[in-house]
Amino acid sequence: MGYSMNQGDSEFFIKAEDKPKVVEAVKKLIGHETCGDYFSWVDDFSDLDTAEEILAEWRWDVGVDDDGNIIELYFTGEKLGDDEILFNAIAEFVKEESYITMHGKNGDMWRWFFEHNMCIEQTPNITWG
Repeated sequence: MGYSMNQGDSEFFIKAEDKPKVVEAVKKLIGHETCGDYFSWVDDFSDLDTAEEILAEWRWDVGVDDDGNIIELYFTGEKLGDDEILFNAIAEFVKEESYITMHGKNGDMWRWFFEHNMCIEQTPNITWG
C-alpha cells in the first residue's frame, strides 16, 4: 500500500564541495534501519559513490548547474517512504531556507523546510478570502 504523494514547487541547493559529505552522511544511516521499517523504498546504496546516485536511489533525481552544485530535486517515486530520514541526514549541507513542497492524497500538503541544519516538516495554513 503506502501513501501516494507528488512534488510541488521547491528551492533546493547543495554546494558541489559538500556532495562527498552528503554521501558520507547518508551512508552513516546503514545499520540503523532495524529501528522499524526504515528505508523500505530504498535498495542497497552502500556501494554508490556520488550524491546524485544516492539521492536517485532514494527516488530523488537532481538538477546540477555548470559548477556541479545540486540546484534541484525531482521526486521520481509514487509513495511516501523514508524521505524525512534522508533529509535529516543531509540537512546540514542543504542551503538554509531550501524547501520541497509535497501534495498527498486527500488534498494533504506539506513541505520539508531546511533551517538550522535541520529538516522541518511544515503544513500550510490556508485562508479563503
